[in-house]
Amino acid sequence: MYDKKDLDVFGLDESFTRQELEYQYSLMLKKAKADPSYDISRASEAYNKILGIKEPEEISPKEQKKRDRKMKLAENLIFFIAGGIVVLILAIAIPSAIMKKSIDLHICISGQFTVDDSEIIKQNIRPEVKPRKTSVEFIYASFGTGDDSASYSIQALSLSLLAGDYDLMITDLPVYGFLTANPQDILILELSDYLDELGLKESDERLVKSYGGIYGIKVLSSQALDGIYTNQGYYYLSMPNRADDIENALEAIKRIINN
Repeated sequence: MYDKKDLDVFGLDESFTRQELEYQYSLMLKKAKADPSYDISRASEAYNKILGIKEPEEISPKEQKKRDRKMKLAENLIFFIAGGIVVLILAIAIPSAIMKKSIDLHICISGQFTVDDSEIIKQNIRPEVKPRKTSVEFIYASFGTGDDSASYSIQALSLSLLAGDYDLMITDLPVYGFLTANPQDILILELSDYLDELGLKESDERLVKSYGGIYGIKVLSSQALDGIYTNQGYYYLSMPNRADDIENALEAIKRIINN
């Protein structure tokens, strides 16, 4: 808190304005700059007190050394914590990346199905490939029931397709209808360019056409689908827009439609 003596340094009284204070102090600073022998310390002290500016704390060399040591320890601690976080991230990410890379076909089975054993399904669809190279995920989905299960099915499928990396979809008709419901945003690939590779002609009755394109293949039965049971009739095969391993998905489709 300043007092009258501080104001006297600048020739001011209690009715002073900050502008007046700044002006008087600037004159003293100019004088000190022009005359090195002029002592500005008292004016600086009074100026800081009047404006309520806290004077810098005087720290002994011993105390400064102690503070420097604490700062160094804090910096080291932050460094080690950051390093630990990086190691943890790598420990999680690298095995996941290796595992993901080792899988070259991701299959999603969705609809009103009963699935016996995913390992059997892997063997049926890809008998020459090690089971660990294939992943199978089952999402039960029920549409057209008019209850909460239909709403849940839509949410579950939408989230799975958004977050998943499926290459092949095996669905019933209601789920296939969901995948192709919006002509502006069909969730599966158009298959016309893959017909030759699949050994199919456009006239094949198994091809499912929508909006002028071919998006699915319907299969009434297949030994490759043993272990997947439905009362919905046909199985519908398709490939999601985000499919990465199209080549392996096509090979799996060929085995399903030819067995």
